[in-house]
Amino acid sequence: MTGGIPVPFGGFAEFVGAGRIHNIPVSFLLMIVLAIIVHIFAVRTVTGREIYAIGDNPKASRLAGVNIHYIRLFVFALCGLLAGLGGLILAGNLASADPNLGMGYELDVIAAVILGGTALSGGRGSIIGVIIGALLMALLNNAFVLLGISAYWQVVTKGLVIIFAVGLDGLQRRGDDD
Repeated sequence: MTGGIPVPFGGFAEFVGAGRIHNIPVSFLLMIVLAIIVHIFAVRTVTGREIYAIGDNPKASRLAGVNIHYIRLFVFALCGLLAGLGGLILAGNLASADPNLGMGYELDVIAAVILGGTALSGGRGSIIGVIIGALLMALLNNAFVLLGISAYWQVVTKGLVIIFAVGLDGLQRRGDDD
């Protein structure tokens, strides 16, 4: 529709992405509020515990009476909603919508989640750990910029970080099984 050309816009999206309330970025406040809500949801609700259970052992969860299909649909819908919110924040921060705006962020997200202690095999992780992982990735990205490291080596380094974190998680999982 746009021919690949960024479309400038403002309004609500710009406020969410680049606005400030008492000199605090709205996107930061939104992250804090969402982190608290998701943490409470994951730890204190039946659905939150069912999500962890399905991630840890889907067959046992199904045998325990958990509606796996409903929970998975709910999780995918929630992920889509939050990804859309992330896209709105990013586009609002730049005050334009670009079809290629989030390219390459998936590697950063995976690395942040793994660094935060979430198991790729499922069933283990926390919101606080993911926030710490995201802060570590932001620190790594900032270091790349300050050191003038090429984009290709940045991707290689992030890949190595993911491999290291997955290997560490695998060793830790093996130690838990013993």
